[in-house]
Amino acid sequence: MQEKQANRVDQLDAAIIDTEAKQILMRQLVNCFPQSIVSRYSAEIQLFLDYLFFRFTVSKGVVTPGNTLQNLDYKFKQGPRQRVLLMMLTVFLPYIVTKIGEYMSNNNWNDPRIYRDTNNPPTFLQRLKYRLSRLFQWAMNLFKVASLINLLLFFISHTKRNLAERFLGVTLTRIDPTQRRYVDFTYINRLIVWNALGQALSSLLPFLDVGKIKGMFAMSQKLTQFITLDEKDINSDGWCGICGSTQMCMPHRAQPCGHIFCYYCIQEKMQERDAEDEQVEVKCQKCGQKVDQIEQYKLV
Repeated sequence: MQEKQANRVDQLDAAIIDTEAKQILMRQLVNCFPQSIVSRYSAEIQLFLDYLFFRFTVSKGVVTPGNTLQNLDYKFKQGPRQRVLLMMLTVFLPYIVTKIGEYMSNNNWNDPRIYRDTNNPPTFLQRLKYRLSRLFQWAMNLFKVASLINLLLFFISHTKRNLAERFLGVTLTRIDPTQRRYVDFTYINRLIVWNALGQALSSLLPFLDVGKIKGMFAMSQKLTQFITLDEKDINSDGWCGICGSTQMCMPHRAQPCGHIFCYYCIQEKMQERDAEDEQVEVKCQKCGQKVDQIEQYKLV
């Protein structure tokens, strides 16, 4: 029996995976109803989903998705009776408690102002509602304390991760005792690296000139944009003499004639000249004059 004892981390991971699986189903389910119905009957929809999840897994002896991934399964000593009681405690009881709390809050059962009005002393029914609400709050606080104690006991004994399992004596055991737990540190290593990088960047932000960086990006965008030149330009006909496009990308002037071309068009000609022979001349496609060099067209 000792070798079948489930690890604490496996049991907690299984509970988290089952919760996330139900959240995914919940998001799909609420899309089938109008938002007004979802906001009004969200607790009932959650109850319906929890019931279906429990009904088609634990009630039928089927391993839940989280328990499957963690190689775990419930061990019921008393058979179907424990399954029904576990469903009552984990599915229906939370819904009942939630609805009682909402009803008391919506009807101001816990409003202490009923005792402040000396002219109109509270009636017996008002006092009873107030005391019941206080008793309910006390019971909820007691439940939180008991859950904390149970968690500490779970860390010590490795069994019964919640009060329902402890009350019913239900335990989780390993399905295959020979299966080893495989831990992949790839994700956590990536998370640590990104967190460290984020902290480093946040510490450098006060020393960065944000205005200058924005200016550099703006200039880069300005240089790489396609520009339509004015045909009234003294040295331009409003189109690239090589590709014929009126939308010039990073326009550059050919010197000394001053005609304007797309940067990549004229630069390709210059590179071909440099690769073949420096004595080969690159001539302007518009006027036929020799091109000695090119320079960036200054945007206004």
